Amino acid sequence: MSKVNFLYGTITALLAVVFFLSTFTFPSEQRGLDPRVYPQFISICFFALSVGLIAAGVKARKGSEQEREKHPLVEIFFSPARKRIWGVFLSALGYVAIIDTVGYLVATPPFLALSMIFFGEKKVWRILVTSLVTTALLFGLFRIIFRVPLPVSSLW
Repeated sequence: MSKVNFLYGTITALLAVVFFLSTFTFPSEQRGLDPRVYPQFISICFFALSVGLIAAGVKARKGSEQEREKHPLVEIFFSPARKRIWGVFLSALGYVAIIDTVGYLVATPPFLALSMIFFGEKKVWRILVTSLVTTALLFGLFRIIFRVPLPVSSLW
């Protein structure tokens, strides 16, 4: 686990730095709390947590020589758990790519169903009910209660 902790900690730290630096391009507000404050706070928290992950990886690496041999790079990136994560990640990319075209109500249930399948749900009725009910509840919460505009289909 030491290589994994070190690798993911480094990647997360770099992403936190990039995100923190990108917040300086946000518009500044003279009244009230600056819109940059919350994203900067989140990126600082991510950076601190990733430094802790790097430290845990370095500490574990010093301790055990056998662990280094036990986790080859292929096993780190393509273990069954990682395949599920990659599946959800790729389906999320597809979801983001099509949501403006087909709309929230059409794109969300298949994405949720795929995510459930990747994480091992086998009962079709549970997948259908959960993805449809979750989509409806989130639509009601954001569109009706919070009045947040959600993407609608550009096809019709």
